[in-house]
Order: sequence, then C-alpha cells, then structure tokens
Amino acid sequence: MHQKSPNVLIMARDTLVGSVIEHRVRLMGWEAICFTSNDELDLLLAAGLPQLFVVDLDDSGAMGLNLVERLTTDERTSRIPILCMSADGDLNLAELAFRTGAKDFLLVPFDILLLQQKIEKWLRQGTATLKSDQAKQDTSELVVATA
Repeated sequence: MHQKSPNVLIMARDTLVGSVIEHRVRLMGWEAICFTSNDELDLLLAAGLPQLFVVDLDDSGAMGLNLVERLTTDERTSRIPILCMSADGDLNLAELAFRTGAKDFLLVPFDILLLQQKIEKWLRQGTATLKSDQAKQDTSELVVATA
C-alpha cells in the first residue's frame, strides 16, 4: 500500500485536463490532488511532500515555468521530479521547461498509456530515492547514538 499523502500533485488550470490525470493516477493505485494556485500548493506542501509534480504549462503561462523554477530551487522540493506538459508544440517551450528544472515533458494531447509510463517511471524513482534517503538518515542516527 502506498503512503497516504498525495504521491502526485498536479497543477492544471484546465480542470478537465487535471481531472483526467488525477483519475488515471488513482486508477494506478496512487494518490493525486490537483491545485490551481500557489496558495493551494503551499497548503498541500505543508501537509506532506509528493513524489512527483505534474505541471501544465498551458493556460498558466509564466506561472507554470515560475512554479517549476520555484520547486527546483526550494530545498524541500528540489529533488522531486517535475513532469511538464503542453499542447503548444513549441520546442522552445519544452527546452525552457527542461532548463528551468523539469525532468520530463509530455505533449498534449497524449496517449494515456504514455502518461501512465512516465508517471510510473518517476514514482518508482521517487520511491527509491525516499528509501535511500531514509536509510542514510537511519545510518546517521545510528552512528550518533553509538558515539
């Protein structure tokens, strides 16, 4: 069973796009929550960190890229992968998303199975990172306790 806090936080101004992704993530057995503002994100992050962010660059314009930059420069969220998506076929936008810190990019409309593969890839990697970080923390606590 997966942890109770959302594994995937989805920023999508288009509620239909966000709902489709959220539904698919839940069908995969993970928790997902959509948000549309920085205030909502702050509340969600206060409750716990996800293993993946999905950021829709459409309809959010600079907010989407600003969010990617914020997430990659914040110490708490900098190691969490970001999957960006856009219906704009502009390669410059994709390049800018990667330079800003996105780990993956998906062109909308997308094949739902491709979306699922990308999400599973990043969630598996996130789970491995969390376990590695926990093991390092446990080891350092053990060293301090025996010293």
